[in-house]
Amino acid sequence: MQLPAGATRAELWGHNKKVRHSDEELAALAEAAALEALLLYKQPVTRLPALHARAPLTTMSILMCHELASLAGIEACVRLQELLLDDVPAVDAGDAFARMRELPELTTLELRGAHWTRLPAHAGELPSLRALHFRDCPALDVDSVCAAFARSTTLRSLRVEAIVDRFAIAIPPSIARLASLEELVVTGVIARVPDEVAELQRLEALELAGGTFATLPDGLGELRSLRRLKIRSKKLTALPRSLAALEELEELEVQAPLKALPSDLELPALHTLDVRATKLTSLPTALAGRAYRMLRVPDGVAARATAK
Repeated sequence: MQLPAGATRAELWGHNKKVRHSDEELAALAEAAALEALLLYKQPVTRLPALHARAPLTTMSILMCHELASLAGIEACVRLQELLLDDVPAVDAGDAFARMRELPELTTLELRGAHWTRLPAHAGELPSLRALHFRDCPALDVDSVCAAFARSTTLRSLRVEAIVDRFAIAIPPSIARLASLEELVVTGVIARVPDEVAELQRLEALELAGGTFATLPDGLGELRSLRRLKIRSKKLTALPRSLAALEELEELEVQAPLKALPSDLELPALHTLDVRATKLTSLPTALAGRAYRMLRVPDGVAARATAK
């Protein structure tokens, strides 16, 4: 395999897209001194390829490399900022996080289709991690995530996403331990939203999508920094009256069999309202008579949408 001189990105595709490269062929990456991004897809590698010692690698994506047994060598990528691991079943969670702990600039970690059931306690020791995203990890115990990152002061975003209406996701009371969170996104089959979600006082964005939860915590009105709220449930028929206290809320989206919103809901900062997928027949007076950047309501609901 030959890389152009000065190449900043290498994408090595397997299966039917491009030739499957052997471990020996991947050795050419060691000559790529300017490499900034690396993608490995369905490669029959057992270890990570050696990279140029001075390569300014900031992004690495490893997808469906089923024979990869370890992330050994990733410690040398000291400038790595974003890492995606998608369906790498032979990689051990404890060993992987121990190696990622040596990456001082890693800010974003996304795990897809992981077979891990629990995160090791030392997972929360990644020094600069700000965003932790799980996608289609049906065996994941979210409580272990909360336990591992309970002492983290850097984690700002947690996303636990599954195929909606297929995988069950339990939000544990221990979610309150992630006090530094500014964004929480959970999608899947959610049966219950614990009261402890309302203890995440730094939240600016909250998305709970999918499942059959019938109520939301009354304490959501205490999330005074909340700017974006998205809710989707098959059984939610009412929103907490406490939402009236969310004076910073700018975006509200609800997909649920709601028949009414709290009558005293004003939300002075609101500029985006999407309640099209509800059973509302009207809006509270304060919401119906204002201008929006974007407004979606059920047919027949009187409201106006103009520039705001």
